[in-house]
Amino acid sequence: MKLTHESLKGSWIVAGSEIEHVGPGDEIYHFTPPDHFVMEIKQPNGRLSPSKHRYELTEEGFVYGPKGNLRFSVTAWLEGGFLIFRPVHGMETWSTRMTHDVV
Repeated sequence: MKLTHESLKGSWIVAGSEIEHVGPGDEIYHFTPPDHFVMEIKQPNGRLSPSKHRYELTEEGFVYGPKGNLRFSVTAWLEGGFLIFRPVHGMETWSTRMTHDVV
């Protein structure tokens, strides 16, 4: 399913990944249309480290990066309730929509 701002809106938490060091809960993605994207990545100490970006939808998913330099391309789609990312390295990560805020 092609992504829309409405379908991305909200927070998504990683449920699984083909990337060896990424497991359930290790990353959380927050989309605030029309162009805000925050990626939180779990650090070795267990804390989540946020990284703020801009994003823009494409035919295959989206591109993101700092304002004016959206250089990271991600093939992304919705399937079976999962948001699936396939960055340029080809390994997929799938996330589920969060229904409440993580503290």
